[in-house]
Formats: sequence, C-alpha cells, structure tokens
Amino acid sequence: MKRLLLAAVLLFTTATLALAIPAKRFWRTVVQPDGTELKLMLVGDERLHYFITEDTVPVLEYKNAYYYADGIGFGMTRSNTLAHNAGQRTASEAKMARAVSAKRIEQLRPITMQKLFRPTRPLMRRADSNGPFYSSDHRSITGQHKSIVILCEFPNKKFAAGHDSTYYWNMVNEEGYTNEEGAIGSIHDYFKDQSHGLLDLTFDVVGPIEMDYNYSHYGSGMSLDTQTGDNGWEFAYEALNKVDSLYPNLNWADYDWDGDGEVENLYLIYAGYGQATGGSSSTLWPAQTNFDDYNSFAAYYGYPQYNVNFDGVKINTFAYGNELYGSSSYNSKPQGMGTMTHEFSHCLGFPDLYNTDYTSSADMGNWSILAAGSYGGPQGIGWVPVGYTAYEKWAAGWIDYKEFGAMNDTIDSMKSTYNGGNAYVIYNDRMLKNADPKKLEYFVLENRTQNRWDTYIPAQGLEVLHVNYDEDLWNNNNVNNGSNGHSNVVLVPADNSNSSYNERYDLWPYNKKDSITPNSTPKLNFYNNQLDGTKTFAKKIVQIKWHAADSTVSFIFNPVDTMLTPAPTVEAKPIAATANSGSTRYFADSTTVTLTAPLGFIRYSTDSVNWKDYTEPFTIKDDSTTLYTYAWREAHDTSSVVQVLFVKQKRLDPPVISGDSVFVGSTKVTITADRGRVYYAVGNSTTRFRLYSVPITVSSTTTVRAFTRSTENAYLNSDTTVMSFRKMEVCAAPKISVSDDSTSIVITTNTDGGHIWFTTDTTKAFTEYDKPIDVTTVDDSITVWAYVSAEGKITSDTVSFTFVAPEKQPDAISAIIAGGLTGRISIYTVSGQPVATTDRIESVSLRPGLYIVRDEKGRTRKVTVK
Repeated sequence: MKRLLLAAVLLFTTATLALAIPAKRFWRTVVQPDGTELKLMLVGDERLHYFITEDTVPVLEYKNAYYYADGIGFGMTRSNTLAHNAGQRTASEAKMARAVSAKRIEQLRPITMQKLFRPTRPLMRRADSNGPFYSSDHRSITGQHKSIVILCEFPNKKFAAGHDSTYYWNMVNEEGYTNEEGAIGSIHDYFKDQSHGLLDLTFDVVGPIEMDYNYSHYGSGMSLDTQTGDNGWEFAYEALNKVDSLYPNLNWADYDWDGDGEVENLYLIYAGYGQATGGSSSTLWPAQTNFDDYNSFAAYYGYPQYNVNFDGVKINTFAYGNELYGSSSYNSKPQGMGTMTHEFSHCLGFPDLYNTDYTSSADMGNWSILAAGSYGGPQGIGWVPVGYTAYEKWAAGWIDYKEFGAMNDTIDSMKSTYNGGNAYVIYNDRMLKNADPKKLEYFVLENRTQNRWDTYIPAQGLEVLHVNYDEDLWNNNNVNNGSNGHSNVVLVPADNSNSSYNERYDLWPYNKKDSITPNSTPKLNFYNNQLDGTKTFAKKIVQIKWHAADSTVSFIFNPVDTMLTPAPTVEAKPIAATANSGSTRYFADSTTVTLTAPLGFIRYSTDSVNWKDYTEPFTIKDDSTTLYTYAWREAHDTSSVVQVLFVKQKRLDPPVISGDSVFVGSTKVTITADRGRVYYAVGNSTTRFRLYSVPITVSSTTTVRAFTRSTENAYLNSDTTVMSFRKMEVCAAPKISVSDDSTSIVITTNTDGGHIWFTTDTTKAFTEYDKPIDVTTVDDSITVWAYVSAEGKITSDTVSFTFVAPEKQPDAISAIIAGGLTGRISIYTVSGQPVATTDRIESVSLRPGLYIVRDEKGRTRKVTVK
C-alpha cells in the first residue's frame, strides 16, 4: 500500500521535481490486440504525459495495448476499454470517450505537495542594488566554464557504432561543428553565439559506462498498474558513482562555477531512444532535475536518499537525454543537440516555456529553445535548435533592454539581436514603479531573422513578446501552464491566433497589419493594471515594415501626428478599354476587380453609402457601375476616395462577307460593316488579320475570316464572321472510239475518280458506262452520247460519236470451209464475244475483222475477213 501511495504521489509532484523537454509532436499508428489500427500522438512532458486520439481523447499504454484514460477520482488511471478511432467506437465506448477530456486530466497537475520541494535554483543571481532595476529572473551567466557529459549504456542497449566519446566531444566542443544531419555548430558554439561571446563553455566527455540494469529498469513510465516510476534519480546516482570510481583523476570541483560548493551543471546521455521523441514507455524521458527534490520526498516517506559529494563539492542538479531519435521501428536517426541545449538551459536556471495540456494555454512553440524550438533543424529533430529570444538573453545577463523615447521614436534598420540589434521594452508603469523584483510585466520587441540558429523559425519580422514575471511561477516551472489564468511568456501574434499551426503569421507586419494601437486586433493588453487603472497600452506602434533586402525591421513608436494612408489601386480584368485617366473602365460581360494598397485595410462601395471590407477580388456585371474605395489603418488618416466608373460595352455587329462560295477560276470577295474598321484574314487560323480596304480576289479553295474592330470605347470588337470558298475543277470530256476489231465502241476518261455516263437514245436517261458497247449487230449506224462526272468536280461537256457499220463480207464462208471445219460452227470475236453459231455455214455473213471459229469437234481456226 505504501508503495502504491509513493507512485501516486510521485505522479502528481513531478511538476516541481523535473524540468523536461516537450513531447515531439507526430502521429503514429499502432495495432491493438483486437487487430484494429489506432492513430495516436504523444503529448505532455516528463511530469505528465499520455497519448491522444485524433479527436483529443486521452489514452494510456499498458503492456503494448492502449486504453482510454480515466481521469475521474484520485490519479490518472487507465480504463479497461481498448481505445479505437472515433469512427470505430461502439455507442458505449463513444460515451466513455466523451466523458474523458485532456483538460480534466490536466487539472490533476495542481495536486502537489509543493511544501516538500525547494524552488528552481537560479544560477548566479546578480546584485543590482546600485544599478538599474531588474526582476529576480535576471542573472549573470558569463565567463569560461566547464561542464561534464557522461555517456551511459545498458546491458541490453549499447551506443550505435561510431557514437563514442570522440563523436560526442566534437558535438559539444568543436568550433564550426557540422555533420550529415545538418548541424551548423557545436553546443559550445550555440551558447557562445547566444551570449555574444560572454559565455565560453567547454565540456569534458567520459564513458561510455555500463549501467547495472537494462534500460527499462530506469525508464518505466509512471503507472499505478505497475506501481513503478521513472528512475531518473537512481539512474543518475548510479552513473555518477561509477564515473567517480572509473575516473579517479576527474576533479568534480572543476564544474562548480561560482565556488559555492555545488556543481552547477552536468549532462548524462543514455544509449538508445527516449520517450519524448518516439521511444517506448520503458525508456527514459529526457529531463533536468535534482537530488534535493527527490531527497525531500524520500525523507518524508522514509525512503533511502541519494546524496552525492565528490572532491568536496555537492552534485545536485543534473540533466539527461537520449542518443537516438525515433524508435527501432520508426525513423531512427541520431538525436539532435536540441534536447541537450534545452535541458542545459534548465541547468542555467531557465524554466520551461511550453504548456503540456495541448488544449488551452498558449506557449512559445517553435520560437523558444525552452519549448518546441529545441526540435529545430532541417529534419525537425534538433540539430539546429532555435536561438535564445531577447527575453532569454536578457535573463541570462547577455543583453539589456532599450526603452523607447517619449514621442515619435523612429526605429530604422533594426537588426536581430544575433546581429547586434536592440531589443526594446514597454513596461507596465505601475509594476515598474513598485519595483518588486518578484513581479514585473512588460512587452519585448525584437527582430527575428531566419539566419544562423534561427534559420528554421516559422517566419521573419518583428516579434512582440509579452512577459508577466512572477517569481513563484518561474520557480515552480508553471510559466505557461495557465495556473494563474494566463500564459506568462507568450507572443502577441499578428494574426491574433495562438495556434501552433499558424506560427508563420505571428510576426509583424502580417497581411497589411502594420500597426499596434489601442483599437487594433490584437493590442498590447497588460494582465495587471497600469498607473491609470487600465490594462490597454495607450501608445501606438505604427508603420511596422520588414525589409527583406537587409533583414531589418523599422517602425515608429508613439507617433506625434497621424499620417495619410496611401490610396488603394483598382485593377480590373478583363478590361477592354480605359478612359479619363483610368476613372472610366469599359468591360464586356463582366470584370473581376482587385483592390490593393501598400498599407492598411481597404473598404469599398458601389453606392457610396453601404461600405464593405475588402477581403478578396469581386465581380462587376452591371452597366454603369461606380466603384468607390479608400484605404485606412490605425493611427493614420484614411486615404482619399478613389472613384471608378465601369461601363458595359456593346458588341459590334459582325461584318458581312459576300462572294461565290463555289467558283471556277476565281471569285471576288467583298466585306461590309455598318460601324468600325473591318479586318480580315485569308487562310488558316494562324494567318494574321489585316485592314480591309478593297475587294479581294480568291483563286483557290480557302477560308475568309473577318471581324469589325471598335474605334469607340463603348463598343467591343464584333464576333468573327467565317465564310468558306471552294474552287471547282471541271471534268475532262470523255474520249469515244471503235475497238481495233470494229466490234465495239470504247469510252475512256482521264479524270481521276471520274464516272462515264452514256446513252444511244437522247430520249432516255444516261446510264453509267461499265463495258464496251457491242456494235456487231448494227446494220447501218449508231450514235453514242457521253459525259464524265466526279465527286467535288464540275461535270464535263457531253460529246457524241456516230458509228457506221461496214459492209458484210460473204467470202468468209469459203475461208472457214477451206479451213477444214465441218458440222456445227461457232464464231467469236478475238475478245471472246460470240458472233454466230450455225449448222449452215453458208448462211453466215461477217464484217471485216479477225475471228475465232470452232467446230463441233473442238477444232479452231483464225479467220480474217477483209
């Protein structure tokens, strides 16, 4: 029972026990024991973490299965119901999911025993009794200092090949360090750059040393089911004692920066993966903590304490992080230095600046190393962690804020603090006057530029940071968890949205928002009253500009006079014509109007009475529409009103094309129109149009296109008239002749595709000629008329031919008899056409010509009749 109570109390007191890196946000798909797939994201930090479904239902892991969390009662426990995606839940399961919320679970955080634990130990607090007023979060972290990095591996998890002490020495110490993962410097370089050379860190690297137990012994997540907790203190205690034994020449006093008898910082890197970046729940979650917190708890419950003293100095504060990003089955790669810089920043005395509930409180997101900025870099795994904000540099004693002048303070060419630029402060005057070092509220303005360590920040421009310092919140690491109803270090986003998905719109100017005034959205609102009893800062910041050419920012603080806003520009497409210096625009069917202004916001109207805010292009369709528009912005006079008349054009009638569409030889083409100038083109659609003046001659098959061009703004060009012209070919007259044997009439044509038509009686229709005309039976004479036709051509003239039959030659009989042929005789022309068949050869009369004669015995003779 006592062990159960220990685990339960640990669960709710770790908010003061450890400062940790936030969970890396990415979705993963797991397979449940029932075979269903479930999409989850790990959220939270080392103090309290769990999974959420896509509809933000909290889920806990237990023995490789995922169950709905149960936030009712004492502690966060798991239910006995397997979790599913929203679309796969039963009705009772859906009811359970609705009853559990991330917000209710996050309400468990305040159940702490803070009286047992001391506040976060600030590092090197500055005494400023004779200098300017500083709140108690200000310190001085400068000079040359050493720290130690300890490499730890487990019996069941060794460092990857090549990840030895030399690898890590280079990563933490080498100036200008680079690697294949995209690193641009070492951790030494990082803190030297952030401090502008004031902090010169070097690191001793020892190990790897082998721990006594497998990694799951130290890394099992806090759970009431297993009654075990994260054993980070045991892990560090065992590692430190091993190092002191294995490295007798190591002097721990070298790491006491201020001579107070306590080591300031040390960092342990353990082999394998970490829970925050994809590792299993049996791995450690990177964190920064101290033995004093644990010992206070252990003493209260009668448990053994961890006291570490070597070489006359006490070792208390420590941090630890993992070697690899991802997991053995997902996206495994070397873990970036962002985790170490984040945790080491805690060792320097900084609290976390992210929230862990993912549901309400705004935080610093990707803008701070003390939030998601620790994952900066080309792969999003921390090889280029984001640089310190101006507030963080100020709190470390590396820069001082600069205050504005009283009136019309024009800030030109403001550089980033990395490049030596100033950071400007606007104090809550009442809190500044009270000079309570434990509480101070102000806004910090700095230029954030995407270069060096800030290369991967979401945007460039003027960052406006709201700081509401409360020593208790800082010491208890509750800066942005909303415990006082506020986020206490957070941007004033230009788009007025604290969503992490819209961070690229956080900096100023944005979408023509270039001013912050008492009436703007957002405005500078303090959480605490000012001297005048109000919370809204009354002075204006106007004309905020980002200059891409040199990556600087400019603006005017508290301008003396208002200034005229430039008038908007009216652009309309399509537009056929403009007149009166652009104040009249002519359009056809409709035109789309785009309004632009270099500064401020735009309003417009079509009746000068009902005005609208311009947000996107709009369409004008009605004739004679007058558009009125002006621009405005905070702290400036509105622009002059621009007035444009939109006139709907009438389309000219198309021209008339005249000429013989089908012709022989050539034809003249004329084009006429009632209004405007006629332009024409002859040929295909790529032929250029030319001005029409006189009729044109067409002598081949072609197309003529013509339109009328307007000479007046009120008219549109006409539609195009198209007329086709076809030149016709005449078929050649047929040729009529007699065959060589004078037995037939032959008709021929040389027209391609031509068809011959003939008749021997003009009172009857012509028929198509398909074979010679037999004339063997013609006794006197016969006349043939014929013509030729072909598709797409003109029919030929009709021609005639008269055939006169020759006299018959009776002496052919004697020729046949002389040939020795007897009996029944058949006579044929040489072309095989029968002439006569008879038993009485003497009765046959033949015309002159060549014949084939065959008797009944099959004997043949050629007979020539002359």
